[in-house]
Amino acid sequence: PGHVPRPPNAFILFRSHFCETPYPSAPAGYPADVVPRRRQVVGVHVPEEKKPWHDEARKVKDEHKLRYPEFQYRPTR
Repeated sequence: PGHVPRPPNAFILFRSHFCETPYPSAPAGYPADVVPRRRQVVGVHVPEEKKPWHDEARKVKDEHKLRYPEFQYRPTR
């Protein structure tokens, strides 16, 4: 049935949410200085703030496992 994508991990879920959230001080458009500021924020979270993203990643992974029971990650070079 074609390519089955890997389930997103906690960081990918966080980044997707973070990029969808508007940056408070951003003027119209998407200025180049927003990306470095957001990059700084990613590394500052304490484990308690990361836990919901890890829980969500586990949930998405379990749903993926039910949807694609034969899926096995096989990287190719």
